[in-house]
Amino acid sequence: MTNPIENRIFIRIAKKSDHKVLADIHMECGKAQIDAFMHKLGKNFLQTYYRILLEEKNSIVLIALDHNGYGVGFHSGTMKAEEHLQNMKRHKFVFGLSLLPVFIKNPKIIKEVLLRNGYLSSKSNSSSFGVNRGPRGEYWAWRPSAKDPENSLRLHKIWYNIIKEFGILSVKSEVDLSNKRVVKSIKLMGGIFLDEVTLPDGRKRAIVEYKL
Repeated sequence: MTNPIENRIFIRIAKKSDHKVLADIHMECGKAQIDAFMHKLGKNFLQTYYRILLEEKNSIVLIALDHNGYGVGFHSGTMKAEEHLQNMKRHKFVFGLSLLPVFIKNPKIIKEVLLRNGYLSSKSNSSSFGVNRGPRGEYWAWRPSAKDPENSLRLHKIWYNIIKEFGILSVKSEVDLSNKRVVKSIKLMGGIFLDEVTLPDGRKRAIVEYKL
């Protein structure tokens, strides 16, 4: 007989000490996604990124754990995308240091990083990369090695329900159109596809809105 405790998934607010786990989940998910980019910047960068993100007062990150406390998924986002972008800009020197090992190993990636840094440095924060103001859902991740679509969707719903409790009535996010599985899930969850942008590297990305 299956032990229900062994199949239980616990979801809680992520803490600063979870930054390494979030980076590990992101790395695994990124490697399995077509056109994913951030995992290419390495685990050192991702750990730095999530450590800084978890300090933001308007960012909300949920983490999903199995019965052993092993992180299997997370959902991140912010109530103020403009604050998140400014915070990344303030820490660009720290991010730069975390990227040095990747630059040495793969110099070709420098161009892609500079494109994104130009976006962060722009006074207008051009929408060519995605949502830059207001409530924004950032990354919804679930380890491919821990297949559990039911709890993955549950994690997604809980994040948006929390945002709704703060009085927020709509949240925007982005999805790469090559990620067919996530595109399908967003449609099932009632996401509205507002617009499509082409990134500097040629990827097609949709801007999505959830009415809460």
